[in-house]
Amino acid sequence: MDVENLLARAAQGSTPSRQTEAGGGFGGLVLPSGAYVVNGGQVRWVPAVDVTIAVLASLSLVRMIARTWTRQHRHQRL
Repeated sequence: MDVENLLARAAQGSTPSRQTEAGGGFGGLVLPSGAYVVNGGQVRWVPAVDVTIAVLASLSLVRMIARTWTRQHRHQRL
């Protein structure tokens, strides 16, 4: 049994009052969070690890820390 996290957004729009056109839409992002594995009467949780997201998040964190560090040291020199 898969388990996912869902992030969704709905939108609605229309044109100026004298026109009859209107529209709407829906978009979403679904990320797997893991699965329940049933084997021989035993149930266990197996988390899903998305390596790409983990690497990108780690690189973003390193970049933010490096920026903060360089800005602090730049201000101390002046």
